[in-house]
Order: sequence, then C-alpha cells, then structure tokens
Amino acid sequence: MYLQKFISRYITTITILIILITILNSGCARENDSWLKAKEENTILGYEKYLERFQNGSHADSARNKIEKLKSERHPAFRNVMTIRLLEDFNLRYYYYNTTSTQSITFPLYDETIEFLTYAGFNVVKANAKKYDATVEIESNGHTSPSHRVIRSGQLMWSLAQISGTISIKLADSVYWAKDFEGEYARTYKVGNEIYTANPSPPLDLMFFTRMLESVETIFGPSTGAAAQRSLRKIWLHYLESDKEKD
Repeated sequence: MYLQKFISRYITTITILIILITILNSGCARENDSWLKAKEENTILGYEKYLERFQNGSHADSARNKIEKLKSERHPAFRNVMTIRLLEDFNLRYYYYNTTSTQSITFPLYDETIEFLTYAGFNVVKANAKKYDATVEIESNGHTSPSHRVIRSGQLMWSLAQISGTISIKLADSVYWAKDFEGEYARTYKVGNEIYTANPSPPLDLMFFTRMLESVETIFGPSTGAAAQRSLRKIWLHYLESDKEKD
C-alpha cells in the first residue's frame, strides 16, 4: 500500500514538473520568436512591441539599446515620431472635345506609400486623424498622354499619365523636408476585346519611392530607410529584371 502511494505521488510530481517545463519552454520560445521578429524589422515600433510583452525578458536590455540607437540616427526634431498622418492631393487633367477637364482621384501610389511607411516602423493614420506626431503630404498633378487614352460612353479610359509633385514631411505644420518627383504612371484597361497598356519611362513608382527613401533616410536615419526598403523589393526586382532583359 505504501509503495503504491509513493509511486502515485512520484508520477504526479513528475507530471507536474513536465507540465511546468513545457510551459516554461513555450514561454521562452514565444519570447525568442518575438525578439527575432523585432530584430528582423529593426524598427523602434518593433522593439517596443517586444518590450510590451516581455519588459523583463532576456533581450529587454538589448531592445532598449536598439531603440536608443535608432533614435540617435534621427533628426532631433523627429526623435519621438511614431505616428504619421498621410495626406494626398492629386488632380488628373485630360482633354475632352477640345476642353480641359480635371479629375480629382486618389494618388496612384497611395496604398503602396502606406505600406512603405509601415515597413519603416510607423503607425500610419488618415487625413482626418486627431492624434499624430508628423505629417507626410503628397501634392501632385498629372495629365494623360494623348496617344494613350480613349473616351467610351463619355468615360475617360487611359493607360499612361505624366505625374509630378512634391513630398513634404512636416512637424506641427512646419515643413522640415520637401522633395520633388516626376515620372510616368501606367495602368491596363480593357475595352471590348481590346487591352490597352503602356510602358512608362521613367516609371513613377521607381522615381517616387527613390525620393521617398531619400526623405526617410535623411530625417529618420539609414536603419529606418533599410527597413522601409523591404516594402520595395518587388519594385526593385521588377526593374532589375527589366534591365537584364534589355542587356
């Protein structure tokens, strides 16, 4: 009887120890995964997210040091910027029966710009947001190429537009940095069985994000620029492959 009780208690103790070790290992694995993700992103926001979950974690001191290093790369006025409001004002001009009309539409690379700033480690909010630390404003105009547009049922269909504008980075409505850009934006549309497309030269996405990258690196530092570049890999690879085909 005594032996049976001893064996039962022994098995129970071992089971509890196994459960505790499993929980401990699981927690360590989660922390390690969170730390590896933060290191890969290498942004202030990424390290702060790690610290929110593991403020006393084994990598907490390293995370705080990384944050201070990233802040030290920034322009002093932008050291604590974490939330960016994105503004855009884009007008497209086109000719219709010998008259000039203007169409107010969303900037063609608006969604890609949100992704770019998110990869750079910022919370991106829309124009009507009440709380934000800085503003990125894109003011631009474009006009459709006469040889790349048609009118069908009173509706403009176009495949190529020349676009130019300015990227401004502001703090408390004061412009700290402004950069001009210009390029051609192409899109594909279909009328009946006909597919219309065009080859932009120079391409707007390449020119625009080159300027965006210069702006981010100048104000927020090279590490933030490197993080933002991860959102541009598809663009860079596309044009690198195009250059190889030309060669």
